[in-house]
Amino acid sequence: MKVTLNGNQVYWANFGGNEVMTLDVRCGPTSTVLSEGTFTAVQWGDKNQGNGFMLPIFLTSVASCPAEVFEVSTTNTGVSQPSSGFMVNGAETSVGSGSYVVKPQDDSLDLKYEFYVKVTARGGSVLFSSKYTLIIGCTSDMTLAQHPSIQLTASAYVNQPVQNVFQIMNNPVITPAYCSHFLLNHYVINEAINGTASPGAVTLSSTCLGIQPCSKFDVISTSDVIIYTF
Repeated sequence: MKVTLNGNQVYWANFGGNEVMTLDVRCGPTSTVLSEGTFTAVQWGDKNQGNGFMLPIFLTSVASCPAEVFEVSTTNTGVSQPSSGFMVNGAETSVGSGSYVVKPQDDSLDLKYEFYVKVTARGGSVLFSSKYTLIIGCTSDMTLAQHPSIQLTASAYVNQPVQNVFQIMNNPVITPAYCSHFLLNHYVINEAINGTASPGAVTLSSTCLGIQPCSKFDVISTSDVIIYTF
């Protein structure tokens, strides 16, 4: 074997017999390129259910140098991990097929987590993920949408009682659905009589005794043909 060292020094190595020379090729920092698979950027989960964020599958250009280490972080330039109110680091749970879930430190709290994952492949190649959001429990991020079957009109007879003239039969749709147990309070705004603003023309039903949630409504009069809007 001819061996050339730095400085162009040349040596010849003689091997007798049947010696076997082994070249060990290993993964290094530039051996592979990491890429991020498809994912859902915002994921939800109810409290106390062991829910977490399902990470995408991180692929490598060289299959023998797979992604091995996942570190959660508040930034995508280094690894920053708050001691509380954040995700668990180094405790990813494999769910098969190369997928992992990262979980919050305390899933009994209603919290929104925003984080990145530093992914390191065998040999040292590194990729910082996109920004991920995990919402545990019911936070201000939940939304209300009008129920598709909501009743928007009602009729009453002249001189009928003014109590409970209108009632909301279909509550708004809450997203996520596991927050639907919240009681929804109702408030009257923009009351009008025959198109003219008339504050107080429609009120929450007196039969509710001022206790929410109240979905029934009274009007000030049924003595004439009137169109109330609110």
